Amino acid sequence: MDASQNYTQNQVLGLEQTELESLIRTASALNAIMENWDERKSELDEALEKNRKLWTILASAMGEADCPQPEEVRRSILNLAMFIFQRTVEIL
Repeated sequence: MDASQNYTQNQVLGLEQTELESLIRTASALNAIMENWDERKSELDEALEKNRKLWTILASAMGEADCPQPEEVRRSILNLAMFIFQRTVEIL
């Protein structure tokens, strides 16, 4: 297993099952809106709000003292969360 596969596996395995399922559902909803824009664009605000809430939960978990993730993974997830927050504000 190369370093990038190990990194990805550690990210996924460190998430709670419910967090992982929520992440997949949220990503799927946003993808469905994108693929069917004309029919589903009215769902975008709600989907972005759910996405923001999910990333808030993930970012909070990475800030916990007992977070099992390595520091590099925690920092990467927090950076990604900040990017998501900034983009969501720009869209909304």
